[in-house]
Amino acid sequence: ESSNGYADKSAWMAYTSADGVFWLTASETTPNLYRVDPSLKSFENRVAGNKALSFHEAKEGFLWIGFEETGLKKYDLSGKPLNIFTHNLHDPFLNANNPIFSIFEDQQQQDTLWLGTGTSIGLFNKKSGFASPFVYKENNNIDASEIAFAETHQIIKGKAGVRWFATLDGLIQYDPKNNLVKK
Repeated sequence: ESSNGYADKSAWMAYTSADGVFWLTASETTPNLYRVDPSLKSFENRVAGNKALSFHEAKEGFLWIGFEETGLKKYDLSGKPLNIFTHNLHDPFLNANNPIFSIFEDQQQQDTLWLGTGTSIGLFNKKSGFASPFVYKENNNIDASEIAFAETHQIIKGKAGVRWFATLDGLIQYDPKNNLVKK
């Protein structure tokens, strides 16, 4: 363990929240989520369970963190877990075999988080705490088997509301105006 309280030799993912606090996840120890306040020059352990793969700070001042095996968790910026949406074997989006690689919040759908998982895209309703599948139409020129949302590591919104998904299988475009997806 280092003199500042960091017990791991590795760092997996990091995020700096709007208040200047540095969040760090490690891969060798548990607990492995650290909240680092630069003004205090100290590391505070946060029990997470396993590696954090994605971070999203909501405008309401909450931090959503997607984990490899333990689901989606909502924290206040002091590091206190507020809600834990643990993996559920009956929910394909919060399933232990489906890590959450990316979290995206569209300002036009403020109650919804888009979750890029290991196998698909889920739409998580922040009010109800449940996820539903992302339903779309394939472009007529593309075979449905060619569209795979395997390991969606990034979801971004481009011009005219088009969403882009960076996946293990390539770049996928979604146009919400006509609900079409193309590779």
